[in-house]
Amino acid sequence: MAKKLYEVTAKFYVMADNELGAEYPYSFELSNCTLDVFEAQSVDADWWDSIPFGGDDDRTCGQIFEQRKADIEAASGVGISGSKKEQSHGCC
Repeated sequence: MAKKLYEVTAKFYVMADNELGAEYPYSFELSNCTLDVFEAQSVDADWWDSIPFGGDDDRTCGQIFEQRKADIEAASGVGISGSKKEQSHGCC
């Protein structure tokens, strides 16, 4: 089965002296944070040109997302709107 691009949103709390310290936690237990996981319906502009964690090749999130859109369009015969600019305003 082929891999799919998933969005994972994690929420966790960090004790720190200031915001900078909270942005770079040295350790936390993943079991103590909340994870939301679902197949990506869009890709943030910040991630568009990035390679996703767990990828099997060097394709970026944007390339994977565009290929998925093309596959769906080809299978359904219906176009899906969503340029890079539009996708940056979507979900994640």
